[in-house]
Amino acid sequence: MFEYTALKDPSDEIRLLELQWDENEQGPLLCRMRRFKLRETPDYFALSYVWGNASPTQELFRTAFDWKSKPFLIWADAVCVNQSSVQERNQQVRIMHRIYRFASSVWVY
Repeated sequence: MFEYTALKDPSDEIRLLELQWDENEQGPLLCRMRRFKLRETPDYFALSYVWGNASPTQELFRTAFDWKSKPFLIWADAVCVNQSSVQERNQQVRIMHRIYRFASSVWVY
């Protein structure tokens, strides 16, 4: 189970989920959580989604992202924000407009 490490400054720091397939894209998807100052992030995709029961599928990810540029970074609040920390969640919501603005692209589903 993943355990969140506290952000040093949740008003100016975000977590990005780094994703990478193995070399032949047949094995498991490798994931790692990384932290960045918002203005110092490398290129990343931000995901915006409808709340509810819908969940992304592997096919959505294979279609939406360029798997040749490995690894790549994604921001999605459900995993990149510690939902158990009310303080962090509130601070991240306040900067969400900046998180989307600084993203290389935003995918909506």
